[in-house]
Amino acid sequence: PFRNWGGGDVDRLRLLLDAGANPNETADNGRSAVGEACSVGDPKRLALLIERGGSVQPSMRDTMAIGVPLFQAASSGSAECVRLVLAQGFPADHEQGGKTALHDAAGEEVAQVLLDAGAIPRSGAFGFDPIDEAFEHGEYSVALVLLRRLTQAERQRTLDRKLVTESSRRNVEAVR
Repeated sequence: PFRNWGGGDVDRLRLLLDAGANPNETADNGRSAVGEACSVGDPKRLALLIERGGSVQPSMRDTMAIGVPLFQAASSGSAECVRLVLAQGFPADHEQGGKTALHDAAGEEVAQVLLDAGAIPRSGAFGFDPIDEAFEHGEYSVALVLLRRLTQAERQRTLDRKLVTESSRRNVEAVR
């Protein structure tokens, strides 16, 4: 399976693809080679897979958000991988498994790329919005990018709510 597809070595991956390896192969867990490149934030492997016909669409075998290459790229913190997926026409605001890529954004550049491409920060299936997720994962720079998109009144309500929540959790870093 694709786990052995280069291990980060683009030349080895190129040789395997030249020898007829399928860039859309999926592993037993439904993760695709494109998804794996996104998960590890490897834009060189991702670009090669896309160039050779790899799809940025979620694997049909995986109905949860973990199988969405855009989400995987966002959680890896690779803005370059996010841009590559979006450049293939994948919607920035795609929702699957009750969330969007903004829920998984690691790093403010990733969040900004998604927002600039049209992602909308909204609550997911369990009522958590991307700001909640950013606080939960200690991605305070992402929370700030998202907060800047709110109106002053919305920002104040959100910050008041987060202050109460994070204070009750004794999360001193978030309260600061």
